[in-house]
Amino acid sequence: NSVYIAGGTNTISKATEAKLPRVEERMAGKDRYETSVAIARSKFRGSKEAFIASGEEFADALVISPISGKHNKPTLLVSRNKNNNVVVKNYIKNTGITKITAIGGEKYIPSSILESLIK
Repeated sequence: NSVYIAGGTNTISKATEAKLPRVEERMAGKDRYETSVAIARSKFRGSKEAFIASGEEFADALVISPISGKHNKPTLLVSRNKNNNVVVKNYIKNTGITKITAIGGEKYIPSSILESLIK
C-alpha cells in the first residue's frame, strides 16, 4: 500500500519515484553509510541493538536485512576506512545502542573498526 525509498536521487531517480504509487518517505544520506543511519532513524527508533555490515561488500548486508527487519534491529553499514564511519559511530552513541553484532568476517569488518564504533 505504501512505498518507501532507501537511497538518494543518484540511486533512485526522481523520475522513477514519480512512477511509484504512494511514496511515503525517502530515506537518504550523502553516502551509503549516512543512508543506513537514515533508515535506522526512520524505521528502528528505540532499538538498542544493531547489526553492522560492510558497506563495501554487500552480500552480508543483503543476507542480514530480512533478519534485521524481523527483529527490529537496524543494519548499519561501515567502511574499513574509519573516517567514513563517523555518522554511524555518532548514531550508536546518541541512541544508546548497547549491542552491535558484526555480520561478515574480519576481512571486511576488522575488529579495530568495531572497537572504534563503541569508543
